[in-house]
Amino acid sequence: MRVFKAGLVTVAAAFVGLAGIATPAQAATGWDRCEAGYFCAFTGPNGTGVIAQYKVGDPDLSDNIGPTGMDDNIESIWNRTGSMWGVHRQIGGQQGWAMGAGAKLGYLGDFANRISVITRY
Repeated sequence: MRVFKAGLVTVAAAFVGLAGIATPAQAATGWDRCEAGYFCAFTGPNGTGVIAQYKVGDPDLSDNIGPTGMDDNIESIWNRTGSMWGVHRQIGGQQGWAMGAGAKLGYLGDFANRISVITRY
């Protein structure tokens, strides 16, 4: 009977030892924050800064519907969906361009900090 109890103590000590070795999961950074199935917009170049993720787009980034603080504040984007998406400078969809599934742009050139609409086609 004592051997059995000693065995349990040994097993319990082994579990405690393993728990002490485990490290916490690291939070995703940069581009890795963009989840599959989303269109992601970042306030900094190359997936840095604040991230906003979209499933259906946003016809007016300046309103309080959807992620806020993104109007005229986007410098990089990644389309992780199977759909076409568009980014536009003006409400109503003028002055924009479309991007296919999987497209990733680390810096938007003339469009940087000038996007007011995100559209899923």
